[in-house]
Amino acid sequence: MQKRFGQNFLVSPGVRSKIVKLLELSKDDHVWEIGPGLGAMTHMVLGLCRNITVFEIDRGFISFLREHFSMVEGFELVEGDVMKNWQPAYTRFAPPSLIFGNLPYNCAASFIGDLIEAGANPRKMVFTIQKEVAERMSASPGTKRYGAFSMICAFSWDVRIAGIIKPGSFFPVPEVTSAIIEMVPHHRFSGLSAGLASTFAKDLFANRRKTVRNSLSGGILAARLGKNAILNAAEEAGIGLGQRGEEVSVEMVAKACGHLTDKFASNIL
Repeated sequence: MQKRFGQNFLVSPGVRSKIVKLLELSKDDHVWEIGPGLGAMTHMVLGLCRNITVFEIDRGFISFLREHFSMVEGFELVEGDVMKNWQPAYTRFAPPSLIFGNLPYNCAASFIGDLIEAGANPRKMVFTIQKEVAERMSASPGTKRYGAFSMICAFSWDVRIAGIIKPGSFFPVPEVTSAIIEMVPHHRFSGLSAGLASTFAKDLFANRRKTVRNSLSGGILAARLGKNAILNAAEEAGIGLGQRGEEVSVEMVAKACGHLTDKFASNIL
């Protein structure tokens, strides 16, 4: 194990079994596993699906995985940093129907955000992540954890916390509590530009203390498309310019982005 990779391995058989059950695997599934380590969950999933592609960065574990699984039909190993190589793998292999993994705390939010903003669309994703990040992802408007990441997730996914994991379920034992997060695509905002919606959400929450008017006026979209266009789109969507970002619903932002798309067409993000 290398400390710089932020590895905390899931050693609880009960939690592992719960994650596999949540995946609802079928024989036709192509599954991605992020951070397999010594392959405990890889072993559980093999045989329940058509094939599994695992992403591992640690050279020691890569050697172990090759030795124990390389001859198994349906097993594929992608070496290196998943943040850098998941998109090439997404193009090279058939898109996965399921993605799961015990994500390192230091990259979990960034990795999930990248998947969403790039338009990855598996049938389900199940991850173990820090509880605080899970709460941000599943937060509702008006709550303390609600923010840009909550919106970015909710534009295309129904997100729920499927279980809390005590620190003792990992080795080495982390200093934080973890959670299982389950993500299912909802397709309620079909046609919504992921890049536009993500940028709108980030502008809205760039400074939580500012009003919508001030946040959007100083944001990336205002610089690109014009302040008046952004504020008009917000008002047309029912967003009060005197509100704070945490009071604005995902539906309102999706509607505002729709107005911007209609207005700017090919010039949109």
